[in-house]
Amino acid sequence: MSAILENHDGRGLNQSCHLIDFTLLCHVHPSTTMAGLMIQTPTLFVISTITYFVFLAVQRLFSHPLAKVPGPRLAAITRLYMTYYDLVMLRGMVEQLEVLHKKYGLFFLAACEADC
Repeated sequence: MSAILENHDGRGLNQSCHLIDFTLLCHVHPSTTMAGLMIQTPTLFVISTITYFVFLAVQRLFSHPLAKVPGPRLAAITRLYMTYYDLVMLRGMVEQLEVLHKKYGLFFLAACEADC
């Protein structure tokens, strides 16, 4: 004697149960997780990428050897600060360096290291 029972509970957990000779055998489909929460691969990739860049920014702001050097915080995280003044402000980084010297003194961080 064989019967197939399908169960779709409120948590989204899909399982199929087979009744074979008065023994109930259940199988959870691989399309669901234990908690009934499905995480698609692209979503996981996006979450992982965002998490990586957040941790990288925190590391560069607080535990990097140059974290104590004065300068714009965006310049400590990424090269976008310098790129913005060079491309959008039409080579305006030279003028911006003068402004930064007046604000931060003789030594300051204008861009992150080469590994940015």
